[in-house]
Parts: sequence; structure tokens; C-alpha cells
Amino acid sequence: MLADVQALVGDLVRDTLDQVSPAQRDTAIELAVARYSADRPRPAVAAAVAPGGDRLPMPAGWPATAKLAWLEWPLWCNPPAQLAHVPLRTLAGDLVAVTEIEVPAGDTVHIHYTDMHVLAVAEDSIAIADREAVAAYAAALVFDQLASLATRNSEPTLNADAVDHKSQAQDYAGRARALRKRYTELLAINDAAAVRPGGASVAWPGRTRFPGAGARR
Repeated sequence: MLADVQALVGDLVRDTLDQVSPAQRDTAIELAVARYSADRPRPAVAAAVAPGGDRLPMPAGWPATAKLAWLEWPLWCNPPAQLAHVPLRTLAGDLVAVTEIEVPAGDTVHIHYTDMHVLAVAEDSIAIADREAVAAYAAALVFDQLASLATRNSEPTLNADAVDHKSQAQDYAGRARALRKRYTELLAINDAAAVRPGGASVAWPGRTRFPGAGARR
């Protein structure tokens, strides 16, 4: 839960807590959850009832942050049967164009997608084993801010105080780097793989075709 990650971040930045407000800490945690969501997207499934034809509307309450992965129909096949599809954005809302096969009206289609993780007071989708990684990334962001502040404080003069601030900035920057490395180590990813535009690619089983099942006329 949120309180657990807040406590972990507090432990990681304990000697600087007087310089970090709860709001700044929580903002860093939000950004860390966003990064974790990019590296480990949360899988989810929604059900939609086909209206017939080759257009399938998204179910009510479709998350704005959701990324469509694949469509499953007919249900309960082993391996799962996948529908070839093309996502569409229209004035009436988001739709999916089903290609090759039309789904009969009234049939249920499972929409598999990924979404952002949730970390709140009463809801938490982050794996317990990954909490330390999220806390480490949040703490790294806190140290980034502290390093930037210490650098600014060292710029106006060249006195001993400024030298001390410069040393502090280097220390904070080093701790931020170490915590980012800890994040990638805990999630078993490397820096190159972790830098991606807000999503992850997932390899799914090959599509199963059903000759004659609702064939397009």
C-alpha cells in the first residue's frame, strides 16, 4: 500500500527528510509508479458484447491510459484464440475493427490490455516483491532534486560554503545514480531496455483461426 512505499522512501532519504516535504515525496512516488508502469505494465481484461458486424465498441469505463493488447474470441480456447483487429478512434469514441472474421451479435469478447499501476491508500497493484524497486526510483528522484538545489546554492560565490554545497550536490547525484541502478537490478532490466516510450511489448501466442465461424460475407 501507499504507506508502505512512503515508509521505504523515508528510510532511503532519512538523513535529508528535513529538506523534503511530504508533497515532494509523494510526487516522486507518483513518477516512480509511472516509470514502473512503463517497465512492468499492469495486465488487465475487460469484457465487451459484440453488436454484430466488424465493429466492437470499447466497454463503458475504458481507461484513458489503457493500451490495447489483443482480443480473445471464442472464449476459453486452449491456446487462447486471438482476433485480428485494428484500433479506431472516431467522433463517437474508441472502437476496434475486427478483420477476417465477424463476431456474432451477443457474443462476449475479452479485451486484453495493459494499464498504469495503482498505488493508493486502499488500492495497490504493485507486486510486493517490487515495492523496494519503486521506492528506490522515487528516492532517486528526490536526490535528483536535492542535487539540483545544492548546485544552485553553490553558484553565487566561491567561498567555503559554496564548496560544501558543491560536495553535497555530487553526493546526492551519486546516491541518485546508485538508487536507479538498484531499481534496474531489482527488476532484472538494463538501462537500455528500461528506456521506452511508455509501454512494453508483449509476445502473445499465435492467432487461432476458425474457418466458417461468422465468416465475413
